[in-house]
Amino acid sequence: LASLAAQTSTGQFAVTKFQMELADNGTNPFDRLPRARCVGPNGQQFTVPGYYTGGNNYSIRVSFPEPGNWTVSSQETDDTWQVSVSSNP
Repeated sequence: LASLAAQTSTGQFAVTKFQMELADNGTNPFDRLPRARCVGPNGQQFTVPGYYTGGNNYSIRVSFPEPGNWTVSSQETDDTWQVSVSSNP
C-alpha cells in the first residue's frame, strides 16, 4: 500500500508534489512505474509519471491547467486524493 502527503489546495499552474511510499516488492525500485491519473473540471484527464526518490519513496509532480476540484488517483495503489485548485498562480 502507499501513503501520500500532498497539498489540499494549490494555485493554477503551481507545481503540486505528491509523495508516495510503496511497499517493497523485491524488484529494482527504478523498474517500478508509479503514475497518477488526474481528473478535473469538465472531465479533463491526464496521467503523470512518478519518479524514485530513495528507499520505498516516489514522488509525482503535477501542475493543474485550470481551477476547480481535481481528483488524483494512484495507478499502482487504490489511493485517491482531492486537490482544490484556485485561479491564483
